[in-house]
Amino acid sequence: MPTFDNHDCATSGTTFKDPTAPHTEINEKGEIVYSEVNRENVRKLEVYVEEMASADHISSSANIQKIQDDVVKLWNVVKSQPEISEETK
Repeated sequence: MPTFDNHDCATSGTTFKDPTAPHTEINEKGEIVYSEVNRENVRKLEVYVEEMASADHISSSANIQKIQDDVVKLWNVVKSQPEISEETK
């Protein structure tokens, strides 16, 4: 069984930051840009864990209709690409 030395943990230099969320954007060149952004209304790790544990939680800032429309547009673009094999589509 592993043992931990509290002194080593306290002096290791490890710091904890506010929980972040993944964020992607598509720039004007069509490249996907990934970043981590602060989670709204989540400043403590306990709140983050509770949020992740509740599978039915959807942020109020999410526009479900826009997401569905964007997915349809993306799917149509993918289907129209000739260099993508039928198997990949």
